[in-house]
Amino acid sequence: MARLGYLVVNGVIRQFVVDDSRTAPVSIVNNMRSNHLSRLHELDEVAKLDGF
Repeated sequence: MARLGYLVVNGVIRQFVVDDSRTAPVSIVNNMRSNHLSRLHELDEVAKLDGF
């Protein structure tokens, strides 16, 4: 019974670690890209103003 409990807990921990290690970099890159693109869009809007 203890062996089964160990295997279940070990499997759950590995699943979360693997999932986090794959999704964390992706979400960081997506957030950076989104922030960067929104700033570029804002700069484009400012550049369209008179005087630029």
